[in-house]
Amino acid sequence: MKTLLYIALLAILTFCTGYFLAQWWIVAFIGFVVALLFKQGILKSGLLTLLVVGLVWFGLAYSIDLANESILSTRIGNLFGGLGPITLAAVSGLIGGVVAMFGAFTGASLQSMINK
Repeated sequence: MKTLLYIALLAILTFCTGYFLAQWWIVAFIGFVVALLFKQGILKSGLLTLLVVGLVWFGLAYSIDLANESILSTRIGNLFGGLGPITLAAVSGLIGGVVAMFGAFTGASLQSMINK
């Protein structure tokens, strides 16, 4: 139950900040705070955060790409050797997930030091 609440809170916060705010770095802060609040363990919180934030960022990037008919992603994909829109959205999701994962590692580490 605690894991589902962790995933839901992380997904909602990531979606809301990704949709309404334009700062990419905020996912590190979200990962830090959510991992600090929930006692999941360092590895579990890091991997869950990577998965959830990565999927949310992929969905946001792909939906924005579909809304503008892939104009920008086609041009950027051509700069990187002909990458497609889905590949660019996946790379964006991976970058966001890794940044959030490092924040979650930090939050979970701090939380485990506090509990000792």
